Amino acid sequence: MDEVFVYDEDEFKDFRIEPYSKAIENFIDKIKPTIVLVGGTTLGRSLAPRLAARFRTGLTADCTILDIQSNTDLDQIRPAFGGNIMAHINTPNNRPQFATVRYKIFSATRKNREYYRKDNFM
Repeated sequence: MDEVFVYDEDEFKDFRIEPYSKAIENFIDKIKPTIVLVGGTTLGRSLAPRLAARFRTGLTADCTILDIQSNTDLDQIRPAFGGNIMAHINTPNNRPQFATVRYKIFSATRKNREYYRKDNFM
């Protein structure tokens, strides 16, 4: 991870779906990421489908394996049918690609982070 963008405003002190959604939607519009990963938390599971719908793209929930191809397609792998099979999902024609990821699927980064405040990119 090279950068972490921080929204440090009073309106984000407590979770409210609409201000959070609007802030992240604005961020995505400005930064234009190819992939948006969201934690599979209660908060993330509220935000991710709303954001994916606003960008008219798909969302793969509960991913356990992610692989980025050289053409920036995201291979999203998740358990299906009670964990009896692993579904492989790819959305080649839509950007950004949205996925929620299970808790502790990735290890935490130890790299130094550069923080930006809301005013720098809103």
